[in-house]
Amino acid sequence: MKKTPLTLVLAGILGLSCMAAEKITTFEFAADPGLKTVKEPYPGQKTTWLKTFLPIPATNGNSFVMEFDLNIKTFNHYGTLMLGLDNGKTQCFDFVFNKDDSRINRCHLRAQVVKGLAAKIKPFENIKPGKMRAAIDYNASERTVVFSLSDPAGKELFSSGKIKVAGKVDLNRFVIGVTQNEDEVSEISYDPSAGAIFCRSYVGVEGEYPYAIEALVDNVAINTESAD
Repeated sequence: MKKTPLTLVLAGILGLSCMAAEKITTFEFAADPGLKTVKEPYPGQKTTWLKTFLPIPATNGNSFVMEFDLNIKTFNHYGTLMLGLDNGKTQCFDFVFNKDDSRINRCHLRAQVVKGLAAKIKPFENIKPGKMRAAIDYNASERTVVFSLSDPAGKELFSSGKIKVAGKVDLNRFVIGVTQNEDEVSEISYDPSAGAIFCRSYVGVEGEYPYAIEALVDNVAINTESAD
C-alpha cells in the first residue's frame, strides 16, 4: 500500500486544539478512479482547458493542508499544467506550471477568494523536472496560505511564505487542468502501469520539439480542520 505523507507527517498539526476535529481525504489511485474530463475556455488565449475534478469535503472556512506527489516528466515550452483546489466558482488555490520565451521553467501560484482580488505572489522559477511533493497550507485564523514544493526526501525546494488572502475560503474539489490546441491530444487519464494520474498539456509542435508538459500525479491528501 502506498504511503500518504500527509497522514504520517502532519498527524496532529491541525489538531492542536482539543476542540478541533480533522477530516482526512486521500486519493492514492491504486485503481482506476473513473475520471471524467470537461473542456473550458481559456480567456484571452487560443488554447482551451481540459480539466478533471475530484470532490473533497468542503473546507468551509476552516484551516487545511493539501499535499500531492508530482513527477514532471517533460517540461517544454508553452504547455500549461494546473493543480490545486477550487470551488467551481471564483475561489482557487493553484499551482500553474509553464515555460514561455524566457526559457525559464516557472510555477505560478494563484490564490483567489473574490473575483478580481487575486493575491500577488512571486512565482517559483527554474523548476527542475522530476519528482516533488507539493503542499498548500491554509491558516483560517490568520487568513494566510503557504504554497511549497519539496523533494522526495522532504527537503523544501520552494516556499511562497505566508500569503494574505481576502476573505473566507470554502473549497470543495481537487482540480487538474491542462491546456490544449485544436489537435486535442492533451490528456488527463489513469495510468495503470504507474498507479497514478497521467497529465499532458500539448499545444503544438515545431520540428520534433513538442510544446508540451507531461506529468504524473499521485498520493493526494487533504487534511481539513473543523470545530465539533
